[in-house]
Amino acid sequence: MAILRLEFHCLCLFVRDEANDRVYVLMPKTHSPHEHVVMMYNPSFPGGKRIHGLEWVIAGAQRAVVDTLNNTGQDSEIVDLTEVTDRGKGGRKAKSELVSTKHRKVRSRIKLYSGSVRARKHQATWRFRERNINMAYKVVWEVSGVADVQIWNSLDDPDLIPFHSLSDLKEDTAAGTAPAGEKVYTFRIYHTLPEFLPPNDDGDLSGDAVREHFKHFYDTVDHNPKPDELPSLPPPVATVNCGAAQIQTG
Repeated sequence: MAILRLEFHCLCLFVRDEANDRVYVLMPKTHSPHEHVVMMYNPSFPGGKRIHGLEWVIAGAQRAVVDTLNNTGQDSEIVDLTEVTDRGKGGRKAKSELVSTKHRKVRSRIKLYSGSVRARKHQATWRFRERNINMAYKVVWEVSGVADVQIWNSLDDPDLIPFHSLSDLKEDTAAGTAPAGEKVYTFRIYHTLPEFLPPNDDGDLSGDAVREHFKHFYDTVDHNPKPDELPSLPPPVATVNCGAAQIQTG
């Protein structure tokens, strides 16, 4: 058995299925001139592997802890689109087909049946609907008790499989102490513009570009965002990473 640490960067939409204790991570399809790719990085393939067109199903020893996506007590937030778009109508929720079918709006999808958020990172403070938030651009999800053989399903590219077994990969020897018998594997997943790869943790996009970039979350749930539903205020750094968001299934 193994521990997986998944670092999600940039345009990743966390979908909470509270009824079934599952979390889905959607990488939305985007359109020109902001067409994104989905790349995975691991010590076994430091140059990255494209995973768009694929669904990765990850299950471990325990069920997914969806409550850990809540932002209470954290120094950074995963923006909750259900809350942001709630103008007296219950908020916008993700349709079930976004997480269960080969949906035309989903570039890649990761189904997390186990684990929880381990860490978040932010670079700048943004303003949403008259509230300042430290928007997370990086979210680390950790799963323990993962089997060696991994499950990949095709969304539109059945021949593109980055790996089949964890034992074929290099473990993360710098990851710290793990329970006896469990190896640790770290994956960095980026959903961003091709010109910003290989990844740069110091930041990719200008403040204005982040605002445009964030619109793609709303495309996925068929919502035309109001001006105050997009991040505003210039960040205190010249360039920043893209931000992450979440929404509930409905």
